[in-house]
Amino acid sequence: ERLLTLVPAHGSIVVGDGRGAIGDPFAAQVVEITRPAPETATELAIRIRDYLGDLSTVGASRVEIVRDVDPRTHRLRTHRDEWKEAVLKAVDAGIRTELLERLPGSTTRYRRGPTTAEEVRERVAT
Repeated sequence: ERLLTLVPAHGSIVVGDGRGAIGDPFAAQVVEITRPAPETATELAIRIRDYLGDLSTVGASRVEIVRDVDPRTHRLRTHRDEWKEAVLKAVDAGIRTELLERLPGSTTRYRRGPTTAEEVRERVAT
């Protein structure tokens, strides 16, 4: 089955498919295109927990997390202040949900907490 989309052509807009074939918009399937939802603080905290997996004895600081964990969107890659803010919120969410914990004797370094990603996802879902 063909999926049709609006395509700019010759100063106008036509309805066509991926191969350029023109079709009847009233006879085609309607496809809704939406933007992906932004990553939640909880999901980012889970990614941070995964990053901290091998660092249980030395942990990582927020600066290291900001530097080493990949921002998933182009916007966060180009707007570093927004990325830092997202990491701060995710670390706080991770501590609240026990995905992350402070390294003993430190207030600035973090390691994996006792809670698993699945447990937190279940809590958030209910």
